[in-house]
Amino acid sequence: MKVWRSIRRAVYAVICVCVLFGHSTQAQTLARVIADQSTIQDHIWGQVSIELALTKGVPYRIFFLNGPDRLVIDFNELRFDGLTATTLGQAEEIPAYRFGSIGPGWSRMVFDLSRPMELVRENLAFDPQQGLAKLTLKLRPSEREDFDAVAGVPDTLRAEQRPEPSLTLGPPSEGFVVFIDAGHGGIDPGAVEGALTEAELMMSLARRLREEFRKYDGVSVVLSRSDDHFVSLEDRIALAHAAQANVFLSLHADAVTEGVARGATVYTLSENASDEASAKLAERHRRDEILAGVDLGQADDEIANVLMDMARRDTGPKSIALAQAVIEALRVGMGDVNSRPHRTADFSVLKSASIPSILIEAGFLSTRQDRENLMDPAWRSKFAQSVALGVLTWADQDKLIAPLRRQ
Repeated sequence: MKVWRSIRRAVYAVICVCVLFGHSTQAQTLARVIADQSTIQDHIWGQVSIELALTKGVPYRIFFLNGPDRLVIDFNELRFDGLTATTLGQAEEIPAYRFGSIGPGWSRMVFDLSRPMELVRENLAFDPQQGLAKLTLKLRPSEREDFDAVAGVPDTLRAEQRPEPSLTLGPPSEGFVVFIDAGHGGIDPGAVEGALTEAELMMSLARRLREEFRKYDGVSVVLSRSDDHFVSLEDRIALAHAAQANVFLSLHADAVTEGVARGATVYTLSENASDEASAKLAERHRRDEILAGVDLGQADDEIANVLMDMARRDTGPKSIALAQAVIEALRVGMGDVNSRPHRTADFSVLKSASIPSILIEAGFLSTRQDRENLMDPAWRSKFAQSVALGVLTWADQDKLIAPLRRQ
């Protein structure tokens, strides 16, 4: 029994890949979860089962993550039409779950675990007549030590899901390169207000901002994502470096749960947040990354941290100047910004050591006027024009003072 458990843990710690085949008549359509035939159920002695009915078979893999404890299932590839955060029901051992795209060709479901668990049974039922499939998993409580021993993203999966800059972006462009990061995406929708999601709104705003920058000669634009899929914070920065970006702009539209916030706000990096709300916002962004199923346990070593801190001594002042230029352009072009438009916080996405970086909260989904602005094409155009003008004004000023900086 002990040998079998060791083998099983090893298998699921690395990767579990199972391939099913549907009818040829279904091959042209993407598989989806059949929401009303899928469930999560508690059983005796703390056991829990997950049943996912699929319109056809797809390759998939399973692994566990800790901090917090999660079960992750990656599919190649799946739609989630009709599925919500409550469709599968509620279970004491699985208090919440999420789903969405994590990149081209891959979808993910993440199940929060209330305690360490182990997979004790996996069954695939396939209906050759209808071409349907059902994946059934059964879990039971395990010891913390055993769970932590197998938890983690497999190395093969890390390499597979990291975008190839040469394929995604094309060769780096000459001239001034602007990297626009549409916040969140895929399995991580960001802030949600009714039918609106931060991820979709920022994707739309990023495309409009790209159009605006392209009006200027010598300026090229690279987006962190081109559709609604998940890109980790680490990969966003890596893609910006691969594009040889001169500036990094991250677009967001968060929601506040305490008080009222409105208007555009521009953030620069600082270990010490300028206010409590900014600190909570930065922590929520990191929490979203973890909940989306990304293992953030690998920290940079001490030498790497020292080298990056040295590099940021140069980019830090540049980022602050960039933020101030964008705020001024927004104030002139839009006539309205947040009452405290420049703030600081420890945002992971701003931690590029060599690229001046800012995070722009275009507005707050928790505020009605901001929601209406973000959905208004005329407002988005004015916003894009203002941001582009602010960035390029900063670029011209930075070029003029560069010789003095070198002295």
